[in-house]
Amino acid sequence: LRHGPKAKPKPPLLFKSTNGGLTWTPLKIPPFPGRIGVAIALHGRRIYIVGNNIKHGSGLFRSDNGGATWRHLAVKDKRISNGQGAYSCGVFVDPRNPNVVYTVSTALYRSIDGGVTFHAFKGAPGGEDYHDLWIDPTNGKRMVVGSDQGVSVTLDNGRTWSLWYTEPISQIYHVATTDQY
Repeated sequence: LRHGPKAKPKPPLLFKSTNGGLTWTPLKIPPFPGRIGVAIALHGRRIYIVGNNIKHGSGLFRSDNGGATWRHLAVKDKRISNGQGAYSCGVFVDPRNPNVVYTVSTALYRSIDGGVTFHAFKGAPGGEDYHDLWIDPTNGKRMVVGSDQGVSVTLDNGRTWSLWYTEPISQIYHVATTDQY
């Protein structure tokens, strides 16, 4: 393995199965030079990909046909993935509404128009490094975000958040939950 400024990593790959994982087909995705995040809507054929180090604007792309073609979104919005993309690169789609999509960076960004426009709704102007987001599949108003500072919870679609200052945990890179306990 070669690391450092002269390293030439291979571009990321994304595969799709239409038969429960028996066979896999590579998807032709936009050319990302590094890490990507992928979110697949539960209903329909919508897929979002976010990546880092895109030369012109944001690194967010959307497919509405299962990955056959891609549309570059929020092109001029450099907040979406540039700069932090190699460190915190994630895209998340609301389980009940494929037009509500979130990205993470030094703030949490939300789009309600399928990724065309975004607004910061937690962390802006920033300082926090967000890494992961869980959205309750039964109620999209309930979310858990993982960040360098710890975990924060909202029950009201991001209007208010629990404080991480009182939590004895930090550097949360992945969030998962279950109702099977």
